[in-house]
Amino acid sequence: MQLLLIQKIVSLYIILLLGILLTRLKVFQPFFSKALSVLSVYLLLPCMILSSFQIEKTEKTQAGLLLSLLAAVMIHLMFLAVIRILRKPLKLDAVEQTSAVYSNAGNLIMPLVLSVLGSEWVIYCSPFLCVQQLLLWTHARSVMCGNRKPDLRSIFGNVNVVAVLVGVILFAADLRIPGIVEDAVESMASAIGPVSMLITGILIGSMSLRKLTGYRRIWLTAALRLIVLPLLTLALLYFSGICRLVPDGAAVLLVVFMGAASCTASAITSMSLVFDQDAEYASAINLATTLLCVLTLPPMITLYSSVFHL
Repeated sequence: MQLLLIQKIVSLYIILLLGILLTRLKVFQPFFSKALSVLSVYLLLPCMILSSFQIEKTEKTQAGLLLSLLAAVMIHLMFLAVIRILRKPLKLDAVEQTSAVYSNAGNLIMPLVLSVLGSEWVIYCSPFLCVQQLLLWTHARSVMCGNRKPDLRSIFGNVNVVAVLVGVILFAADLRIPGIVEDAVESMASAIGPVSMLITGILIGSMSLRKLTGYRRIWLTAALRLIVLPLLTLALLYFSGICRLVPDGAAVLLVVFMGAASCTASAITSMSLVFDQDAEYASAINLATTLLCVLTLPPMITLYSSVFHL
């Protein structure tokens, strides 16, 4: 399984390298990433979420969903606690705190799970994504602007949260999307992996490495996001023993762990713009962690596989 994971990750990163190359050669322009991001967030990702819930309703899948939800809540609560403890000693500002806590589970990990484990496992990403969206518009918004009142409209108006809710309703009612529509949804869902890798490649290909290395504290945030918090997540999942609650619990939690070990969420850059934080710094952290994730994610997955004997 470790070899399969690494092979699939490498195949996706080949697409990322093509994106970098074509951007450096001026075939792709930097503004292409924004158009592709809109396509990914508002069409491809919701389609993948809906498609992931179009599986047979069994006791096993229901138990796996509840397990992934429990793990997602535990992990995010741990993230919030750890960053709160480290905030003053490390002098973390609002951008650094939120960049460390929130990962790019939607755009990067869901396509990766689809490619590595198959469509039937993508459903276990949805609880992690939903918990993250709830916290983005409550905790992250509070940290950035000091307003403790949650923005319920932003939470429940988010197209991906809506897709999760619709998917849950269809799954609970054991309803299927009509055949022709389902084919269209699955076709768009299958495109998210290559498109997400191209977006990342364009972003990396268009960035200034000199400017990126000019932010000296960026490596502290990257270490927290890509090494410290994933290792703490692995310890939490192992010592809590929750993988034993359901059959194939360790495989279900691998999906959740991949979300926890991913690069910084691109939403942090957008929120920094909206709430008058240092959006340029947020973008640099996003790009740095995305680039470094190429190196850190495969070893983290291998470590998880070894610990849980997958």
